Amino acid sequence: MRQSSLTAAGMLGFLALAAPAMAQESYLPKGLSRVDLKMVQEAAGNLAPEGPREGSWSNPKNGHSGTVTYVKSTKEKGMNCRLFRYTFVTGHTTDRTPYHLNWCRTTQGNWAIVN
Repeated sequence: MRQSSLTAAGMLGFLALAAPAMAQESYLPKGLSRVDLKMVQEAAGNLAPEGPREGSWSNPKNGHSGTVTYVKSTKEKGMNCRLFRYTFVTGHTTDRTPYHLNWCRTTQGNWAIVN
């Protein structure tokens, strides 16, 4: 059971490692700062399959904001995965199209985006 659920502390750790990958892979809108990504991490850090399932963040310094929603847990290619939906409002876009990213724990214990 421990492996099938991701606690808030585990989620925070996972997103702390994932943030550089998120920016590096260009899966998210342009213009997000490191502070924005940290806020996204903190908002997601409280999310888990048992709830709560949605968090929000807002950076008053640059006006960027958004939401993070835990959607579901899945298995992909034998890996435990978590599907998250992100929405962003930045100065570079008014598009509120959600970004769906499927994060899976690899055999090495890292979290990676699996499409």
